[in-house]
Amino acid sequence: MALEGIDLRLAMQRVRDDDSMVEQVLDGVLIPMVIDAEGLAEEFFNACERYLHAFDDIGLNLLHQCFGQYAVHTAVGRRGLAREQLGEPRIASLSPKRRGYIEHCLEHPYRYTFCEYRESLERDFHIMHDLLRDEDIIVQSGGLSRTRRDYPAVACVGMLIHPCGECWTTYGPLIPYLNLGFEELRYYAMMRGLPMASRERIEEDVQANLAAWLVLMRVSNAPLVTSPAGRMRFCLSATILPDFDPRTLPKEFRVVEKEGIYHIALAHPTGAPPHPDAYFNGATKTLYVSAMTEEAYRKFSRRLALAHCITPAAPQYTVCASVMTLLRTLAPSADPSEWMMNMFASPSAVSEGDSGVGTLNRLLEEIKQAYNLGRQPDASEISAKLDIPLEEVNEVIATFLDALKRTGGLL
Repeated sequence: MALEGIDLRLAMQRVRDDDSMVEQVLDGVLIPMVIDAEGLAEEFFNACERYLHAFDDIGLNLLHQCFGQYAVHTAVGRRGLAREQLGEPRIASLSPKRRGYIEHCLEHPYRYTFCEYRESLERDFHIMHDLLRDEDIIVQSGGLSRTRRDYPAVACVGMLIHPCGECWTTYGPLIPYLNLGFEELRYYAMMRGLPMASRERIEEDVQANLAAWLVLMRVSNAPLVTSPAGRMRFCLSATILPDFDPRTLPKEFRVVEKEGIYHIALAHPTGAPPHPDAYFNGATKTLYVSAMTEEAYRKFSRRLALAHCITPAAPQYTVCASVMTLLRTLAPSADPSEWMMNMFASPSAVSEGDSGVGTLNRLLEEIKQAYNLGRQPDASEISAKLDIPLEEVNEVIATFLDALKRTGGLL
């Protein structure tokens, strides 16, 4: 679809015509037939069931609103189940124009994607960057205009789209994300068993398993978290080292073994915590290196390299720390490094050198719990309870509450 030379007036008329057909043919006839024939309601909620523990009542309500998207995507998206209904009397009785519209949708299917704003045009047209295809597209949507107005700090939007001439249109709820980008999508794909997945492989999984990606709305309001060391982005790399023995590392490293898992950290870390560290699985010979900033990761990787332990110089994954924390509530055992971190957890884990993931998780939960109870988080109380410096607690609280203001207070 060309981004230049598009006649927005003509494009708008085509969008209006398409909206009319969606209302009359898809919503009015086809989709209810597919829902009943294929048992889509039960299928959708069964697919979502494993994630429901991570949602509050507001989140569950929004997830339920996305069932219509799931039904349309299933009927005239990748699976194209609407084809099974083309011979039904009710479809056969439609006018040639309306039957042709169903066939058009099957030939040009709906797809779910995540897009960043590039530029807003007139008549609710927007140039968006499709993260799954790494390309700019034109989308006509009044909902995108309202989302841009109401959530000016939004990083990207999750949406179901459909080609309409030279542009795309949207169907159903738009999910604004404060701190979700392609790196976060890659990390979630890894948690789903797709390590180092390409854009093409991630898109394939989104279209094949839409419910598992709709639940990402759980992280939509995850705030940006900073520390004295800078923006906190969880950095992770995994490397197979068949000949590596952690016990041979020099004394500048502190190595602790437990049940065949080795925790590796600097014996005397400098700078503000959380500090970088690593976990070596003796059974799989895999070394997981993690840090909460890219600079800390790179420095730690260089120190390991000087000790003849070669790991990727740059992290394979970099994820907004609060997004990563919430992703783990959706799939708590899917990240291969998480259970190793939990093996070595202690009340002073951050100061002792681990990545601080567990502490950050507990900190965010304390803040959210206070907010849900209708009271201001008590920074002094949280600082004492979690053994985190008061200044850092205040900084995270301020970031969290600012995010709530910018998103209308939704959790």
